[in-house]
Amino acid sequence: MKKFLSLIFILLLFSMALVSCDNGEVTTLDEETTDTEESSSETETTEFCEHEEEIIPAKDPSCNETGRTEGKKCKKCGEIIEPQSTIPSRHVSIMIPAKEATTTSTGLTHGEKCYICGIILKQQQIIPRTTVIDGFEYRLNDDLESYSVVSLGECTDISIVIPSSFNNLPVTTIEDYAFKGCNMLTSATISEGITSIGKGAFEQCTSLISVQIPDTVSHIGMGAFSVCKSLENINIPVGLERINNYTFSECKSLTELVIPDSVTYIGAFAFRGCEDLTDITFGKGVRELGAYAFSGCNSLVEFTIPDTVTSIGSGLLAQCENLKSVTLGNGLTSVSEYMFYKCTSLADIKFGNNITSICRSAFSNCESLTSIEIPDQVNKIEAYTFHKCINLERVIHHDSITEISDFTFEYCEALKEFSIPIKVTNIGTGAFASCSSLTSIVVPDSVVDIESSAFSRCSSLVDITLSKSLSRIREGVFYYCTSLEEVTIFAGVTQIDDHAFEMCTSLAKVTFEDLSKEWSVHEMGTIPYTVDVLDPATNAYNLAVKYMDKTWLVIEND
Repeated sequence: MKKFLSLIFILLLFSMALVSCDNGEVTTLDEETTDTEESSSETETTEFCEHEEEIIPAKDPSCNETGRTEGKKCKKCGEIIEPQSTIPSRHVSIMIPAKEATTTSTGLTHGEKCYICGIILKQQQIIPRTTVIDGFEYRLNDDLESYSVVSLGECTDISIVIPSSFNNLPVTTIEDYAFKGCNMLTSATISEGITSIGKGAFEQCTSLISVQIPDTVSHIGMGAFSVCKSLENINIPVGLERINNYTFSECKSLTELVIPDSVTYIGAFAFRGCEDLTDITFGKGVRELGAYAFSGCNSLVEFTIPDTVTSIGSGLLAQCENLKSVTLGNGLTSVSEYMFYKCTSLADIKFGNNITSICRSAFSNCESLTSIEIPDQVNKIEAYTFHKCINLERVIHHDSITEISDFTFEYCEALKEFSIPIKVTNIGTGAFASCSSLTSIVVPDSVVDIESSAFSRCSSLVDITLSKSLSRIREGVFYYCTSLEEVTIFAGVTQIDDHAFEMCTSLAKVTFEDLSKEWSVHEMGTIPYTVDVLDPATNAYNLAVKYMDKTWLVIEND
C-alpha cells in the first residue's frame, strides 16, 4: 500500500512539472513558450511599424451630444497617432426681437433661442406699459426701481423741465430719440439725478436754444444734440468722460465751448459744422480727438491742441475756412491725414517737438500757406501733403527725409525753388507736377527712381540736374516743361519712356554721357530702329518732337 501511495505521489509531482496554472486556465510549458514568442513578435512588429496614417473622422457636436475633432491612427497596427478631442455640445443662438411697450400694451425685451432645436436660451422679460403724466411718456426700467423718459408724449410746451422723479421713483434716463424732431422746443432743463441721455435724444430740435445738463449725467449718447441749429450754449457736465460721435454736430449757433477736465475723449464729427463756434477751452484730461471732430467750424481763427492729446483722427480741422493759426501739442507724434484739408486761410502752423510723420493730404488746398518748416524727425513727405497749396513759396526741411511721395507738391504754383534732401531715394508720381514757378531742380545721386510725370507741366523749369543713380527716365517725367533748355543723360540710364520730354519746346541740347552705348527706338507693332545720339541738338529734337511718344532702350550687345 505504501509503495502504491508513493508511486501516485511521484506521478503527481511529475505532472506538476509539466503543467502550469494561470488565472484558472491551464497552459502547458510548450504553449507558454509559443505565446511568449508570439507576444515578443507582436511587440517587435509594433515598435518597428512604418505607420500609414488613416483619418479618424470628426463628428460635429449637436445641441445635446458632444462631438469629436478629427484624429489619426495607423492603418497597419492601429496605433493612435493623433488622438481626438471632445467638442462640447452647443446651441446656435439667434435673437428673438424685442417689442416696444406703449401706453396701451406691454413690451418685451429681446431674447435668444437655439436656431436648431428651438430651446429658449434667454427668456424675454415683460416691459411694463408706458405712462403719460404731465405730457411726458415714462417707462419703468428693468430694475423696477427707476424710470426712463421715453418721449414728449402729449406735451406741447416750448420750454420743458424733465423731472428727477416719477411715481415716487427716480427718473434716471432720457431714452434714445426721446425728443427727436420736437421743433417747437426752445429750452430744456434736465433735473439733477438723471444720469444718462440716450443717442439722438434731442436730435433735430431745430428751435432749441439752451439746454441745462446737471453734473449727475455721466453718459451722453451719439448724436444726442446733433442738428440743433439754434442751440447757442451748452454746459458739458463735470464727470462726463466721453463726448461721443456726432453729439453736437451741426449745432450751427453754438459759440463757446468749455471741455471739463473729466473728458478724455471727443469723438468723430462731435462738433462738425458748428459754424459760429469761436472759442474752445480744453480741460486737462483730454487724450484723443476723433476724426473730423471740429471740421467745418468756419468761425474758428486759432486752435491750440494741448500737450495731453496723444491721438488725432483724420480731418480734425478740415474745411475750417477762417482758421489762420494752429499750435500742435508735444503729445502728438503725427499730423493726421486731411487734418487741415481746405483750411484756405491757414498761414501759421507751429509743430510740437515730437512730430515724426505728416500724413496724406494733411495740408492739401491750404491756399494761404506761404511758408512751412518740416520738423527734423520727419523722414517721409506723404502723398498730396501740400497738394494745391497755390501760394506756398518756401519749404524748409532737414536731411532726414528719404522719400517724396505721389503728388506731394502738385499745383504749388508759387514754389520757385526746392532743394531735394540728400537722403531721398524716390520721388513719387506727379510729386512736383504743375509747379509752374519752379525754375531749377537738382536731383541728388541718392535718388534711384523718379516716377512718371514727377515734373510735368513745370512750365518755368529751365535747368535740371539728374541723379547719376537713375537707370530709367519714366513716362512723362518732364512733359510740357516748355522752358527746359538742356539735359544730361548720365551713363547709368538704359531706358527713356514715351512722352518723357514731350512738349519741351525750348529743349535745345540733350547730352548722352556714355556715347559708347547704342540706343534704339521702340514702337508697338514695329521693328525697333537704331538712333544716333552723338549730336545733342538732334537728341533734343528726337526726344521732344520726332520720337516723343516712343520708348528708347539701350541695345544689349551679346
